[in-house]
Amino acid sequence: MGRLNVETLLCVAAMACMFAACDRKEASAGTPAAAVDKASDNGQLTFPGKQGKFTFEVHLRPHPPVVGQFFKAVTTVRDAKTNKPVGDGTFTLDATMPSHGHGMMTEPKHKAAGPGMWVSEGMKLHMHGPWRISAVFEGKDGKDSGHIKWEQPPGTPAGSGPK
Repeated sequence: MGRLNVETLLCVAAMACMFAACDRKEASAGTPAAAVDKASDNGQLTFPGKQGKFTFEVHLRPHPPVVGQFFKAVTTVRDAKTNKPVGDGTFTLDATMPSHGHGMMTEPKHKAAGPGMWVSEGMKLHMHGPWRISAVFEGKDGKDSGHIKWEQPPGTPAGSGPK
């Protein structure tokens, strides 16, 4: 075996720092604890829009998603004052890892599925750790967006877990 040079050692040190950053937890400042706890219990993520016009209820299916596998999200957008589902409009849902500076490696498709309801398919969280799930809705009553922090647990391939 040859001797390690300085460049190789620096490269190894940089990679170790990157892996350490991957395991760092993102603080939940600004996210109601109840919303995070509720999400961990039944897969429903509920969060308000920044403008206070709408609320977003996102159900992850399966819950929790398995790392590296496609999943879908069913989202209901509600009027924040009346709690009724909104009417027609445009909707998007996305997930990013702010601490890493990247998002998903897929582009989900969003299809209307009823009053104020959309199904987002083609979502895939390719690593465990802190993600931010963001929703945007624009309809006749305006535009609003919001997000919630989601801690993706490590996944195992389908069929390899306990039965």
